[in-house]
Amino acid sequence: MVTSFFVAITRYLYHIICAENIFCVYLRQVIHVFPDDQLLIDTRIEAHIGKPLPNAAGAVIGLIVGLYEHQVPDCEQAKMLCQLSSDRITAVF
Repeated sequence: MVTSFFVAITRYLYHIICAENIFCVYLRQVIHVFPDDQLLIDTRIEAHIGKPLPNAAGAVIGLIVGLYEHQVPDCEQAKMLCQLSSDRITAVF
């Protein structure tokens, strides 16, 4: 069950973040943006922030995501933490 959850969330987030290759931020009420997404409903995700992880050649090799059950109060702080983490992760590739 846990594995299927992570597979589902990964597919969901890939389409939102990696397909556009952008920094993606939904500070609140993400369910209103994707009202038919059963995964958001089931997990009660209120907000998320994510960023693709490119390798040195620019190909997306993964993504980093923060999922929140509450509104994100400070967008800049959340983006900074996500950026710092993604920089550290991609430095190895």
